[in-house]
Amino acid sequence: MLNKTWGSVEQLPAGESEAAKDGTSKARLLPKPVLIYVTDGTESSPFDKIEKVVLIDEKVSIGMWAFETVKMAPDKVRKDKILSAQWEEDQDRGFIFVSRDTKTIEVIDMKRMSTKTVFETMTTFANAAYKSDFETTLKDVLKVLTEFDKINNKRRRLTNKEATLTAENDKEALEDVALERQALDALETEMNAKRDKLLKFELKETKA
Repeated sequence: MLNKTWGSVEQLPAGESEAAKDGTSKARLLPKPVLIYVTDGTESSPFDKIEKVVLIDEKVSIGMWAFETVKMAPDKVRKDKILSAQWEEDQDRGFIFVSRDTKTIEVIDMKRMSTKTVFETMTTFANAAYKSDFETTLKDVLKVLTEFDKINNKRRRLTNKEATLTAENDKEALEDVALERQALDALETEMNAKRDKLLKFELKETKA
């Protein structure tokens, strides 16, 4: 699984003006849509719905790469002029999705918290920001991760095979193992490049 780290902010990140081709300035936009994890640093129970259910889901974990992922304390959210209008005063945990232009905000509080709801919201915000279809991209990433599993399994089998061979009596077999390792290394390099390209999530052109 691809794990993305959380940053930490005191307020909603500021967007930057984009220069249009004609030299004019477009609206201030965030580099990516934002996923804010509002938390006071504690878990609600031993079986915490966010930490033990939602965030370990494979599609959610991969989908996070389409977002700027940050944590904010609930008191900071209440002080933020954009986010405070959407955040209930008594809420301490949950997610906030913010579009690049900060005009679209969706809060997922603990009452609505589920893998399905989070992933559907991810999909909506990602498809609004990026050229490629979000779910198709994630399926392609999952295929790449499956290839990594296959590569690792083949390497383990080669290691086990190699352990039964000797330099004196099994020279040709050892050479075959070395060639197979080279092929796996080349395939891994190819899959790394494919994964990295998929996770770049090319942005749509924005209107002035």
